[in-house]
Amino acid sequence: MDSSPLSRLPREIRDQIYHALFTSKYAVTLQSGHVQHPLTKTCRQIRQETLDMYYALTRFNAHLDDGPATPLAKWLTVLGPELTLILGKVNIWVSLRARDDRNIGDMHMLNGTLYGEDRTKELLNRDFNKDESYVLRPIGNWVFNRGWYLKDIILSLHSMGLGLSRLCIKNSSGANAPLKLTSDFAIVRLTKANQGEIFNDEYTEVNSLAKQFGLTERARENLILQLAAGERTVTLQERHRKLILEFGESAGTRLTSMRQVFTSESLADVDWAALSGGIEDSHD
Repeated sequence: MDSSPLSRLPREIRDQIYHALFTSKYAVTLQSGHVQHPLTKTCRQIRQETLDMYYALTRFNAHLDDGPATPLAKWLTVLGPELTLILGKVNIWVSLRARDDRNIGDMHMLNGTLYGEDRTKELLNRDFNKDESYVLRPIGNWVFNRGWYLKDIILSLHSMGLGLSRLCIKNSSGANAPLKLTSDFAIVRLTKANQGEIFNDEYTEVNSLAKQFGLTERARENLILQLAAGERTVTLQERHRKLILEFGESAGTRLTSMRQVFTSESLADVDWAALSGGIEDSHD
């Protein structure tokens, strides 16, 4: 780049050129095989100058034709934590064929949108009107059922020390006004331990992730006690609901699988109070 006319321009001018080049009303489809902009492949210096801006300004589309979000999850892992946090907007489209056996053609429905750190801050600081604003809330146990398309993404993010929070709309005009749920999700850093916390650093990210799932304090304590005892598969159960979390054998406290199952409500002989405690319901 040293001999190119572009290199002779001040960095501020180059940034303006990059910004204009990356700003587009069209989204980049992840499965297209052309995810990276050609400019980011020109040379090492230009790549260093443009890569963050490219991922921050570009809107990506992920089409989950087969249901699971495994390709998107793998892409996030390849990006790594820093670039993942820089992402501006990732739309998640789910094939209607994954939901319906009828021949309905190649149709997709927008099921969710992921936002990186800076874009999330913009949304949180934006007022729809004088009474409404965005707030972040735990994603809740909804993800184990209707939010199935997010599970692989959560596992990928957890491997990088990241998680998901749900963007909700808060109405300040009434003290008891319910939050409006959205299909927008913020990529967040999992909370590190504060001084004096009950769990040491080895388990703080797991504890933070469990909070995002809506687990009660009792359930989180039970989870970490089982992990500390060497358990790799942890089962938390309350009434007719069972949450099963699996952790890697050689990856410390890395969550590798999660699922929710329901048992018969007629099991009257089961001492539910003695079982692993409590999964807190989120707003659905």
